[in-house]
Parts: sequence; C-alpha cells; structure tokens
Amino acid sequence: MGLDISAYCNVRLGKGEFKIHKQPFVYQLGTLKIDQEYIVDYFYGFRVGSYSSYSLWRNDVLKLFSNETYDEYCNRVWYFTEFEWSKYHREKKLNRILGKQNKMSIIDVYNEPFVELLHFSDCEGVIGPEVCKKLHEDFVKFNELAKEKMSEWFYKVYEDFMKATSGNNCVLHFH
Repeated sequence: MGLDISAYCNVRLGKGEFKIHKQPFVYQLGTLKIDQEYIVDYFYGFRVGSYSSYSLWRNDVLKLFSNETYDEYCNRVWYFTEFEWSKYHREKKLNRILGKQNKMSIIDVYNEPFVELLHFSDCEGVIGPEVCKKLHEDFVKFNELAKEKMSEWFYKVYEDFMKATSGNNCVLHFH
C-alpha cells in the first residue's frame, strides 16, 4: 500500500467517470461540488510511496519556507481551518482561540506556500483546479531551492507534483 496521485485536466460538469465523495478538507475543492459528476481527461499519475515517506517528504517541503516542525505548523494552521470554512465560523473560532493578541489572519494562512497540500489528508481526497493552480505557482517559486536541498528521490516527487498541477483546469486525486 502507498499513496498514488492521479491528475486530471479539463474538468467539466457532466455524466462522467469522476465523482467527488465527501471529504473533510472542503476548502481544497475550490468550485468543485461533492456528489457532482465530472468529465475529465487523464493527465498524469505517479506513486508517491508509502504514507510514512509522504510524511517525511511534506516535512522537507515545509523546511523550504519555515523553521517550524511539521507538528507546530499543523497545530497553527489547524486553528484557522478546522472543518468550518464559512467566514463567520472562522472569525468566531479565531477570536475564541487566539484572542486579539494574534495579528495573523485566515488570509495570511491561505497565502502561505503549499498550505493546501501540507494541511491535507495523506491518504485520500481531491484538490480542485483553483488550488492546483496556486500550488503550481508555489512549486515553481521554490523549485531551485527544492532542487538544492532535497534528496534525489524527494525532489523527484516534488517534480511529479509540479507537473501534476501544471495542467489546464486540473484536479489532484489522492488515493
């Protein structure tokens, strides 16, 4: 067992072979709808490796832009994103948890590099076209640093993600 990624492009509504089932990370869906069928074109697929290897790889991605440990990062981001995505619930939760001392906003968190990938299931789910486009920009921006700092195998996974997010109107399917 391990983690496989399939990238589909030219995603469009219609009776098709791709249907998104309920998933906890709904922000990453963008404009895609749960239980809606889509027609897609297969674009690219790759095997990331074991789930533990993927966790180690995400740690290396985090090190490209932060000194936080993966646990520190996830705990911080979790406060901003815990399954309630409406503005009302985010602001209410932020005020309750962080009070007025913390100046960071939900916008700051979502502008961080790779946040949609780092704060996402390590075994299943879908990342929609708008988020793939943003992730691709992150992969391109940090490409040289990743090439310099990552092991050969981890950089190959980095390149696979960069390619998978480069398609037109693409989605990533983690399975």
